[in-house]
Amino acid sequence: MDNSVNEISIEEVVVESAQTTSKQDSLISTVSNYVSDFQNWWWLIVVCLIFLFVIIYFFSNKRRINALSKDKLQEFMKNKKYIPLLFVELSNTKELLRYFIYGIKWRKKIISSFNYLYKGKKDFRKYSKQYLKHHRLSSFSSLVTIKNRIDKHLSYFSGHEYLKDSSSYFPDYKYTLDINSYWYQETLKTEKKKCEIIESKFILIKGTAGNGKTNLVCNIVDLLLKLKKRVIFINAKDIQEPFRDYLLSRLNLYYFLKKIASGIYYLFFKCFETYIIIDAINENDAMDFSKQLFSEIDKLLTSKVKIIITCRQEYFEQRFSSLIDDMNKKPYIIDLNYYRDIPAKEKLLERYCKNFNVTKPLPFISEQLFSTSLLLLRLYFEVNEGKTNQDISLYRFKIYQEYIRSLEKKYSKENVEEFIDMISKKMIEKNIFNYISIKEVTNNEQQILFIRAISDDNLLTGRKVIKNENSIAEFSEEVVYFPFDELRDYCLARYLVIKFNKEIEEGNGNDSKENLYAFLKSLKKGYLSPLEGILHYLYLHFKANKQIDICKGLLAQDFYNDLWNHAQERLFNSFAISVIMDSEEELEGFELNYIASILLIENRDIDNLFLYLFHQEKNGIKNKLIILLKLVYSYSNYSDLKNVLGCYTSYGYPYYSRNEHIVECLKRLLFSLRNEKCIDCQEYFAIIGIVIDDMYTLQNYMELCPNYTSILHNIIQNTNCIELKNKAQNILKSNVIQTYKKDTLIKELEEEVLYYEKN
Repeated sequence: MDNSVNEISIEEVVVESAQTTSKQDSLISTVSNYVSDFQNWWWLIVVCLIFLFVIIYFFSNKRRINALSKDKLQEFMKNKKYIPLLFVELSNTKELLRYFIYGIKWRKKIISSFNYLYKGKKDFRKYSKQYLKHHRLSSFSSLVTIKNRIDKHLSYFSGHEYLKDSSSYFPDYKYTLDINSYWYQETLKTEKKKCEIIESKFILIKGTAGNGKTNLVCNIVDLLLKLKKRVIFINAKDIQEPFRDYLLSRLNLYYFLKKIASGIYYLFFKCFETYIIIDAINENDAMDFSKQLFSEIDKLLTSKVKIIITCRQEYFEQRFSSLIDDMNKKPYIIDLNYYRDIPAKEKLLERYCKNFNVTKPLPFISEQLFSTSLLLLRLYFEVNEGKTNQDISLYRFKIYQEYIRSLEKKYSKENVEEFIDMISKKMIEKNIFNYISIKEVTNNEQQILFIRAISDDNLLTGRKVIKNENSIAEFSEEVVYFPFDELRDYCLARYLVIKFNKEIEEGNGNDSKENLYAFLKSLKKGYLSPLEGILHYLYLHFKANKQIDICKGLLAQDFYNDLWNHAQERLFNSFAISVIMDSEEELEGFELNYIASILLIENRDIDNLFLYLFHQEKNGIKNKLIILLKLVYSYSNYSDLKNVLGCYTSYGYPYYSRNEHIVECLKRLLFSLRNEKCIDCQEYFAIIGIVIDDMYTLQNYMELCPNYTSILHNIIQNTNCIELKNKAQNILKSNVIQTYKKDTLIKELEEEVLYYEKN
């Protein structure tokens, strides 16, 4: 029995052992199968993981990409190329770019503008019924419908269809419509432009140097970042590799994704809304950069990508226009508008004053700054930063001088002034002032590299490629030029002064003077553009250095006589007066005599001179109006004096005045009363009253002055004109002038000023 039990136990053990072995074999087989399957499918797992990482990257990289754009924006802010406070919309360019950014969402704004155009105009709708069936757009109208409707209305106005209808029905309205048709057309054209910008995916902004391109795109980038858009902001100057490779680097790929970068690159731009902003494409001279740029942009312009680039006007035609012509999807080109409305100018001026801690410039200085360029405005405030007292006259030459000095500090290893003189010398020798070949300036490779570097990094000089199409063998050459005429004229005058003084030092004084006069005569004979600027800066320099003989010679040579400033923004009609008064030095006797002779020809300048000197006196520069009195007292012939003051009417204001000029007169009179030190102002008005021989006007002026008897005594004592002296004596003896009490007068004048300002 025991044996049988043992046999059974052994059998069980054997069975169990066999079962265990079988299970182990099965497990090994299963594991082996799994391993085999994994080896067969490992690549799929890797692909899935990579795909997962790509998806995570796509949805998380906005922050990483925008961080790079923010860094670039901060860089522009650090070097003061972009100061957010100073950005003011001086034209409608940014408004147009808003339509580009918001796209179809802003379609309703166009619909609203179109409907408002004909709102309440029942007569027009009835009048144009047979030509224009629809005068309203539905809020659901598509962009295509809007454009077609605008085109039809533009065709109606431009073809004068509105004039062909029977005038017997609406004769009065027809006349009104004819007058206002230009406004209708311009409004419709603006709305059509907005439609085209919404449709566009590619904007090119071009403009002259210093006209605000960088400031504008930085502001746009700032807006896009605040709107949480994905923005790739690039300074073209930074691109030192193929454009596609650089753009790929801006996608900020994770290291392990770089092996499949090419696939991600196109997938990214096809799937995700992205704005690419490229500033100053003209500043990149890398080989094939332009070709690569526009070729790649053409490929990237999908429904998800919008691109803005900027370029200087001077470079556009030669370097980029042909490349754009070859593109399948051409850009919408915006020329930066030079128009600047008055409220925007005032706002910008206030911001500049605040940012640079400068008191507000006088009105005529501000007008000069705005009429030239935003660059000059910027340089003016940089030169005067932190100053409580500004240069009161139009000392533009000082702004340029200080700017050149700042470049000397920036390029401490290079001689900027020597570089400027080299260009000026060649221009004068060749009598060509628009541009000069770089190879004619220097053959030194190091100097050529410096010219390229400085010309792309500041606004003193510029460079471009000129294609000589009229030559037998057409070729292109690289040229350097001064972007701004005023700055060019300053640099040319500077070189002429250096040359003149050098010839004097060498003992050739007479020859140097004759050489200078001969050059100026050649400019005048050829009506060449630098003449005015060179004359201006030469005179200022020689006057400041007490070289009075050469100043007399310049005036005696009649270089200035034929040059008259008829532009509205000019302070004086006479170019000679504007030059003489632009000096910081006291006026010499010969200058007073010269101005007196000019005023006989151009009597309007007497009031401009009064305003100019009065503002200087008002701003703390004493004894300026004495100059005006010296001029008036210098005339011995009464008819000459009457001619000089002939711009004034019996109301005491110039005949060409507008209401705002009258307000200014009232304000300055009020100032005179509150500041009795300005007795010269009252004396000038008294002379006007006597000379125009109007007792009513004289009473109006003299009643302002409690001390009018002392004013009359001054006139009697100082004038060289016997008739003026006799008239003043008669008024003094007759004692007919009744003076106001000061408090009553101030109250009345304040009420008048408030009335004019209100109305």
